Amino acid sequence: MGAEDFQARVARLMLWTALGLVFCVRLFDAARKGLGVEAWVVAMASYPPLVALLARRWRAGVRYTSLAVLVVLALAPFALVGMEWEWLPWTVGAGVLVALPARVSWPLLGLVLLGTAIAGALAGEPVGIWFWRPLALATDALIVFSLHTVSRMVVDLHAARDDLARLETVRERLRMDAELRETVGTGLRSIAGRLAAAAASAAPEDARAEVREATETARRTLTEVRSMASDYRDASDRRTPPPVRSPGFVRLILVAVVLIQAVREVVNVFLLSGDPRWLYLLVPLLAVSVPLLVSRPGRGRLIVLGLLMIPVAWPGSYVAGVLGVVEGMWGLLVGAVLVRVRPPRSWAIAAAVLVLVAVLSVTPPPVSPPTGVVTELLSTVILAWLFYSLSRLSDLVVLLDRARHELAAAAVAAERVRIGRDLHDVLGFSLSAVALRGELALRLLDRDPVRAATELAALVPVMWVHSSFPIPEGERAHYRLNAGERPTT
Repeated sequence: MGAEDFQARVARLMLWTALGLVFCVRLFDAARKGLGVEAWVVAMASYPPLVALLARRWRAGVRYTSLAVLVVLALAPFALVGMEWEWLPWTVGAGVLVALPARVSWPLLGLVLLGTAIAGALAGEPVGIWFWRPLALATDALIVFSLHTVSRMVVDLHAARDDLARLETVRERLRMDAELRETVGTGLRSIAGRLAAAAASAAPEDARAEVREATETARRTLTEVRSMASDYRDASDRRTPPPVRSPGFVRLILVAVVLIQAVREVVNVFLLSGDPRWLYLLVPLLAVSVPLLVSRPGRGRLIVLGLLMIPVAWPGSYVAGVLGVVEGMWGLLVGAVLVRVRPPRSWAIAAAVLVLVAVLSVTPPPVSPPTGVVTELLSTVILAWLFYSLSRLSDLVVLLDRARHELAAAAVAAERVRIGRDLHDVLGFSLSAVALRGELALRLLDRDPVRAATELAALVPVMWVHSSFPIPEGERAHYRLNAGERPTT
């Protein structure tokens, strides 16, 4: 297994790991709420269609059918028992994003979120609960969809790593063919035509004038050929590396998740205390933390983030329990640490933060049950894994894309060198032969006209063959089709 295959498999593994973590969080959350095994089975019924949608590329009919099955299985319990069924229908949001085109999926996801909030409000749930539910749904859906999309980018770039090189080579051949036909081709056709006229002429003076002009044209064309061959070889050494661009999609997803988490913590303030005065402290804290997280924080910024987030939640929660809501942002902090700090130091920091999450779940009171502690730990791990995976996969997409462009640049450079070599060796030799044999024919026209005509007749087909350099006429339509161009008739 090559390095590229390993990269593609790691990208898929990151997706499946995130999906498994989300599943585990929902299972432990159900256990914390006292749902039995039967509820677990019903709740997990919508997972197989989602896994099928993520596993491979299906044709449109299969995707839409799988999505329909997923929606029915995810929403059936709500239709039967109403909002008393508290399981979050996040698989519907993820399935919509994965199965449908972007122009349809994003508006439809908005309708799913809006419908989730309206259903909670109509069921008489507190404002904080029905407002929190679509935020949690959006977070889970974005986690799965973003990792699915970026991992697919990696797999696609790996699979098509040589396609760009072939395409650019074809385009370069067509471009150089047009350039050579405009410059060298005119001279070659002129030489071939004058030699043919000289060989067929019965008047020695007319034949001598045609041969003399063909010889002079051959010398001028030879100078042009040598100059162009040198330019082609020099240009192949001056190629610049392609620009490195990070996928903007990744940054948008990270910004969306960070903002959603920040809004969720604001909502949690109302759920825990109902006192909006705490927002005067927490909103500025979150307003500073969000830009630090989404701007690829360096070590200095990570230290600032840690000082802003850690002490406020713990031991700050001993002063006021509502301050513990900041712990919901710790997962993003752990992900940033894993990206920006080298192991084993990053692992030690991540482990210390997870220990604090467990401590915060049991102190200060009320003490969470074991399932609640596990749910909090898994929620932190999921956010950390999302931040880490998206950052690493984004870097991998950049590297693979740059490798594709470098392979294409190398292939184009090799093609320029090859054509430059053929220009110099093949065409240059033929033009030198035309000049020499043309001078010989001039001398033979008076002394041995028959031999002179033979020399001229032998040069004519050579010039007609070279007049189609570098791509023969019969192959040109094939190259245009490969380059995505309409063949000329």
